[in-house]
Amino acid sequence: MAQCERPSTKELWKKINQAREVFTARGFRPVDPSKLAANFTTLNLFSSQEQSDALLAALQEITPQNYSGARPPDKSYEVEVRGDDLFAFAWTSNYFGRRMYFKFCLHADGEGNHSLCVASLHKENIGKKKGP
Repeated sequence: MAQCERPSTKELWKKINQAREVFTARGFRPVDPSKLAANFTTLNLFSSQEQSDALLAALQEITPQNYSGARPPDKSYEVEVRGDDLFAFAWTSNYFGRRMYFKFCLHADGEGNHSLCVASLHKENIGKKKGP
């Protein structure tokens, strides 16, 4: 039963703070480079600096109350981060001036070092449009 309660507010704060620290120290890796590049293009984030600024803003704005992922968190199926917990957030962003969606995981290598792996950053999709 306790597993269904994951992630707790405490766990989410830990993951957000860890993601901030890892990003500041080592930057980020895209989970799927072409998908994240498409997200960045849609947001008009073309330079590495613009992309880094946007990710930093997202990391600074999200809180556990913005968590919108599964409980317990979904596991990544992408090869390089397979099995890692995915943390998804939806919030009203001051930086972007709209509702946003941000999903990441923290991937540990064999030596205990973590990488911030960004799965997506885009405008929040509120339901899919229905056909005519």
